[in-house]
Amino acid sequence: MQNKEILLLRPQNLYGLQNYPPLGLILIGSVLTQAGYGVKILIGNGRPEFARQVAEQAGEALFVGITATTAEIQDAIALARALRQRHGHRVPLVWGGWHATLFPEQMEKSPLVDFAVLGDGEEGILQIAQTLSSSRGEAYQENPGEAPGRKILRTPFVDLNTLPLARYDLLPEIETFITQPLTDKFQEYYPRALRWLPYQSSRGCPYSCAFCINPTTNNRKYRAQNPVKTAQELAEIVTRHRLTHVKIIDDNFFVQIGRVREIFGEVERLGVKFTWDAESRLDYIRPGFMDDAMFNLLKRNGLVQLTFGIESGSPDTLKRMRKGYRAGPEYALLAMEMCAKYDLAVRGSFVLDIPGDSPGDIMETVKLIRRLRRYPKFACGVHTFRPYPRSPLCDSLLKEGKFYQPASLEAWSDAAAIRQFTDTAAERVWQANYTLSSRVSFYESLESGFWLKPHQLTHPLASWLNRGFMLLAKWRNRQQFYALPWDKALYLPFKDFCIRHLAHKDRLAKGVANQWAS
Repeated sequence: MQNKEILLLRPQNLYGLQNYPPLGLILIGSVLTQAGYGVKILIGNGRPEFARQVAEQAGEALFVGITATTAEIQDAIALARALRQRHGHRVPLVWGGWHATLFPEQMEKSPLVDFAVLGDGEEGILQIAQTLSSSRGEAYQENPGEAPGRKILRTPFVDLNTLPLARYDLLPEIETFITQPLTDKFQEYYPRALRWLPYQSSRGCPYSCAFCINPTTNNRKYRAQNPVKTAQELAEIVTRHRLTHVKIIDDNFFVQIGRVREIFGEVERLGVKFTWDAESRLDYIRPGFMDDAMFNLLKRNGLVQLTFGIESGSPDTLKRMRKGYRAGPEYALLAMEMCAKYDLAVRGSFVLDIPGDSPGDIMETVKLIRRLRRYPKFACGVHTFRPYPRSPLCDSLLKEGKFYQPASLEAWSDAAAIRQFTDTAAERVWQANYTLSSRVSFYESLESGFWLKPHQLTHPLASWLNRGFMLLAKWRNRQQFYALPWDKALYLPFKDFCIRHLAHKDRLAKGVANQWAS
């Protein structure tokens, strides 16, 4: 069978956000392209005409690959139904991504799924492509619905050193993503035209946080590219795409600090210049690990921001989260001091109202944030707890009957069910302190410009109004006055209007809408 084009789809998520290019699909497309297959990547916009256009284009495809997180699953199901209605099983549907990995038994039973690839997808997708391109694939086309081989594939962890360089150019609108402003605070301190892309050099995280899905999905095993390959790839994508910034999106970039040291030693030797940011644990900031020598190297080679999962100012809450023995306010303050010493921006993430939290636990977090805000380059995002599917905390709540989990893939088309797991502000039945936690999370996030920073807004009046709302939030947080939230009622529609019509990110929506011209 002659190699046909493969169509890879990223559905629209429930909240209308498409801030990052789909790196997972880009990496899979790169592997398929290297093997001689034609690949087209399309990004959903949640509109019925998109599903119809995909169905029209898919008729000659070898298969259609659909990746989905839980927040994207509603649109993924709609796309799969449109494809089934138009083509039946003549065009196989191959699922992957986090939602498929979390719910393999639902994938196994669903008539919308011909194959599902769990975990690392590169080798599994290539196996499916090779099978469908062979005589067994021809037999499958003649007897649609009879999958050649296993329906659910869980291949071993891929050796990242064997993967080709990510072909970002497979995405027709990649230039729109490259020039898309980030919400990161470091952009306020380095005013310049930003050209950026996400990059991944390792996968997995060896820790066991109770709110995380890594322990459930066997993603605690840390696997990494060698440092020379990583440095060379960074240099290549910076040069090829004329980047000024790289966002390293590894689950836990600094696990092997010797590897990081070698990466940026090689970057320095290559002489390539770019800024970058990454996530770190608080307990990595210590002598012999991320110390002055390491910070000097990283700063010299472009580090501008670190993001920390601080999570809470309450020691009791951190224990319930299983954050580890070196978590807590004192470590957050030490990390902030070290970052301030090297003039780095810091983003902190916080979670309020996890099961068992009291108002006192929430206010301990408020106090810690106030202390961290003494550093001018600190910003934070604060959310009420959302239970990631199959995480230990989520499973405990399900066992207690606090909420329900859809029993089939098709049942996930219910938006209310999806919001239980993904909405950062939804009221949930187990939350004992929702009024307090929801208002604290809103005003602390607003003070940091979590949704809109001035550099994102193109209209002077909108920028001025946004600054006014941020200043009012700052006053509320300092006074710990969260009653009468009239400004919240005004800001939410203002923010939504700005994102749709006045923010720079509107260019991305136009780029996605125009992808059919490519």
